[in-house]
Amino acid sequence: MTNHLFISIVFLVMNVPLFAQTEFIGTYYGQINGDNAELVLQSAGTNALQGTMKDSQQNYAVSATTSGNKLTGKAVENQLGIIFILDGTLDNNQLSTTMTVEVLGNTQTIYIDFMKQGSASTMPTVAKNEKITLPDNAQHNSSLVGVWSKEEYYNSGFGDNYMGGSFSQSLVFYADGSAADGGSSAGISGSNYSGNSQSGVQALPNIMWYNIGNQLYLMANQNGKTETIHLGRYFIERNKLLITGANGNEILLTKQ
Repeated sequence: MTNHLFISIVFLVMNVPLFAQTEFIGTYYGQINGDNAELVLQSAGTNALQGTMKDSQQNYAVSATTSGNKLTGKAVENQLGIIFILDGTLDNNQLSTTMTVEVLGNTQTIYIDFMKQGSASTMPTVAKNEKITLPDNAQHNSSLVGVWSKEEYYNSGFGDNYMGGSFSQSLVFYADGSAADGGSSAGISGSNYSGNSQSGVQALPNIMWYNIGNQLYLMANQNGKTETIHLGRYFIERNKLLITGANGNEILLTKQ
């Protein structure tokens, strides 16, 4: 599953709305535990969505809200009383979704990449930034160049009720100012189940990074309009990168 750390940083430190709700509307296809699934999303008002999700066994009613490229909501199967909590990120027609359900007191998580109908399943390997002109005093600090990762680990319970999970996501700063989603990996395991997913490096076209002193910025071209996004103050020490947003939120990354 692709979690898209690069875009997540933008929302963490700036809460910048780079996506419109209309981007989510459409039909998506994916697999849930090897079973083909279809997700249909329609507008239900400002920043609200409704729709359906179905696989070969069940049909779910979906309700969700959006904020930028984030989706949160639930999928409900009334006959069996199954409720999935949804948490998704939309990027280039791929809706990477975490589905969480509680079964017999245990929380289980499923990761699924939904692809929008009519879209390509892959992204370009080379970012194109020809329309972006950086400020005259923009720099590309060589200490920022490389692959930066954020890792999280979870565990709960013990014995038959044990559940453990790990999650890693990365971003890439290139020396020329271009950037890439460095891919992600996720795994979950318990006493009688396990699962994992991975995604590879994907270019982020029309996004450039730069610094002015110890301040880190993005410049993004969206629909012909260029936006400058101030991520915040950065500090590097012993292969650790700490980014502190103007709102005080922090994210810590490790260089690979």
